[in-house]
Amino acid sequence: LEYRRFGAGALMLAHVAAGQLHAYYEAHMNSWDALAGLLLIEEAGGTCNAFLANAGLRRGNLVLAGCASVQPRLAALLAK
Repeated sequence: LEYRRFGAGALMLAHVAAGQLHAYYEAHMNSWDALAGLLLIEEAGGTCNAFLANAGLRRGNLVLAGCASVQPRLAALLAK
């Protein structure tokens, strides 16, 4: 497991969508920083958590997104 941070969370999500990172997690991100990147990831074949749940649009939420083979395994690790 390796942690890297290249700047803003929105940029990190773009790196995931481009295949440069396997996954990205952030404990809290605002919707204006997250939604475009999450859409890019889903359009590229990746998976994301339910960001809009629990008023995520207005209050923000945690972000967990990645390639389809990594994101569910990372979600299981974070749930422990």
